[in-house]
Amino acid sequence: MRNLIFVLMGFALLGCSEDAEDVLNCGVDGNMIEKIEWLNIEADRMNSSPETNGIVLYKYEGREVIELQEAIRSSTNQTQFHCDGTRIDFNDSDKFSDYLQNRVELKVLFGTKIWN
Repeated sequence: MRNLIFVLMGFALLGCSEDAEDVLNCGVDGNMIEKIEWLNIEADRMNSSPETNGIVLYKYEGREVIELQEAIRSSTNQTQFHCDGTRIDFNDSDKFSDYLQNRVELKVLFGTKIWN
């Protein structure tokens, strides 16, 4: 009986672990860059220098935000998008500050995270 309890506990613990690729992000199962056309185009454009460019997935205000982090765009920082490719308007500095303070990093989708 005791062995059965340990076996069941093992299944319960292993069953609760999530592989990052198994989690749906932006409604996509698996590799978002391969499956979201506009994101695939952006990653291809950045592909020549993944050490100075990155694509990072965040959660902010209950929604996923895809941030394109490129060295050439670092001064404008107008590179946050909803999953459908719609640019998020952070022209209001208070709104942008709130985003920076309250976003939660989910994962790096491509390259290197170059901004904090």
